[in-house]
Amino acid sequence: MDGPTRALLKSTGMNAAWLLSSGLCYWLVTPSPATAIVSLIAAIGSGLLLRPAIRIFLRWFESIKQHPPGNFAVPAITLVIYFFLLIAMWSYFYVFLARTAEDFPFCSGADPIDPKQFGLPESFYFTVISFATVGYGDIYACTSGSRWAVVVELSNVVMIGFIGLPALVNLVIDLAQRRFESIKSADGDTDIPLATLTIVVGMAIIALAEPLTYNLLAAGNTADGEIVQIYAGISAAMLIGIAFGALIVAANRMLGGHDTRSISLTHAIQLVVLAYVLFVEGFAYLYLLIDRPGANAFAFARSTEHRLDFGSASYFSLTTLTTTGFGDIAPLSPTARIAAIGQITIGIMFTLFAFGLVTSAIVKQRAQTRA
Repeated sequence: MDGPTRALLKSTGMNAAWLLSSGLCYWLVTPSPATAIVSLIAAIGSGLLLRPAIRIFLRWFESIKQHPPGNFAVPAITLVIYFFLLIAMWSYFYVFLARTAEDFPFCSGADPIDPKQFGLPESFYFTVISFATVGYGDIYACTSGSRWAVVVELSNVVMIGFIGLPALVNLVIDLAQRRFESIKSADGDTDIPLATLTIVVGMAIIALAEPLTYNLLAAGNTADGEIVQIYAGISAAMLIGIAFGALIVAANRMLGGHDTRSISLTHAIQLVVLAYVLFVEGFAYLYLLIDRPGANAFAFARSTEHRLDFGSASYFSLTTLTTTGFGDIAPLSPTARIAAIGQITIGIMFTLFAFGLVTSAIVKQRAQTRA
């Protein structure tokens, strides 16, 4: 193991240990007056650790250009830790701000949130939603001080989100392409249109048949039926799994992998699009499963709405994935918020990687055609 990789592993371990220890200290002192002090220390510590951690990662980043790693597990885990370190910094700071401000810095609807009710889970949710630029509107900054804090936080999004993430995706695609080309079969690509078409058509049928089946079950058993809930759970797991599987298969073909010579570039692009659709549908079923009878998992702007149906769940899933967040539907329960955070976190990388693949493949094909 080379020096940059050892330094990266050491830094990642230290950051993970800090996140665990700071979180433990927070929960031990909550809800005592020491919560504000612990939150401030945790926020400052996370911020101080973040800068050298990023510097170490950049050194590793430079070292792998000539020697691509065997796998991307280490940098992937590292980036997850860095992401949580950044989120933790702002989450702890918002808790400190809520506990020490003279007025109520955060509101929900038209009412201010009691600082004692604005703990780390609520702050973490608010930070992630702000970072992802979703903006459901269920929690928002309502004083000058808290709004200035959000402005500074969103400046991190510009630096990290719009610059760092696309650069990272391009790096992963470039390294993976070089690795695939080094093991590519000498026989070249041999497209089998019928097999490829079967995969694409099968995914399209699933994307269309799943909602129809769910609506038929809901109509026959009512939305409160146990069968409907079981079906929603199975569909969520299946569709999200198929979406990731299709993306991996398409990526292997687009990057020149030798294991999927039966998939043409056109069909690979179709797989990416269908994977995106199934990803949206999969989380829609997950939200339907969470919004079981009596759960009050979601808040609705219209008083006539009380439960999600498939159309509303799909709408909420898509607006969450695209970070639109109109605010007419917002997650209310902890489970719903965790699911939304999960979709945002996974979905951003899913979207960047999927469309990065399509762009890379099109550019590569045009270059080959001109040559």
